[in-house]
Amino acid sequence: MNHLYFTGVPLESVEKDFQASLYAMTLFQHHARNYIKAFILIVKKLRGCEMNNEIEDMKNAAIDSGDSSTLALIYYGDMETSVILGDWENAIQTLEEAGDIKTMSQGLFGLTRIFFIEALIMIHAARDASSVWEKREWKEKALESTKQIRRWVQNGAVNIIHNLRLLAAELASLEGEHDMAEKNYEAAIKVASKNGFLQDKALSHELTSVYFLKRGDEFWANYHREKSRESYLEWGLTRE
Repeated sequence: MNHLYFTGVPLESVEKDFQASLYAMTLFQHHARNYIKAFILIVKKLRGCEMNNEIEDMKNAAIDSGDSSTLALIYYGDMETSVILGDWENAIQTLEEAGDIKTMSQGLFGLTRIFFIEALIMIHAARDASSVWEKREWKEKALESTKQIRRWVQNGAVNIIHNLRLLAAELASLEGEHDMAEKNYEAAIKVASKNGFLQDKALSHELTSVYFLKRGDEFWANYHREKSRESYLEWGLTRE
């Protein structure tokens, strides 16, 4: 169940499976139940459900109880939903507030996902940095996370190749290496699509659209924006 959210399965199905898993748990699985409940809240937010203060309440409860793995998941969920919804300011703020949540995460795939999302946020922070020194600091952090993902890929983690390609594209874009950027954006889309990672296909199309828009190429920017919208709708994302 910890890996279900990451697989690209439509969000409605993910939420139903998470809800069903809660009923199968015993009274002695309180920690696991909290972890699944946190995933449910993340999915509900992406589906556009009214949240009230449920996520914040669960975060405070995790802090009070010392439930570090659930807290890490809540922080991760806030970062990823911010990236998906294009709220980079909140993504950066959450990244800085969360600290090092990698040591608190459950399962290798969840850990690789944290590295990936944090690296994307760091690259964006470098792009918007107010000084050369700030840009260098964010870029170095992004490179360290990217190197770790590359090591996992080299050791056989084929299900995160598209993540590595997208990071390579974003880093190349940051440095103005346009041929390398376009090559890796295209590869990220193709691999995510081939391997069924629907949400990452959508995200890759969206970041490619942003890249071409900044280059002044409205045709390809509009093309990738529409492809991103189609993929996110298929995944079940609700966004304005």
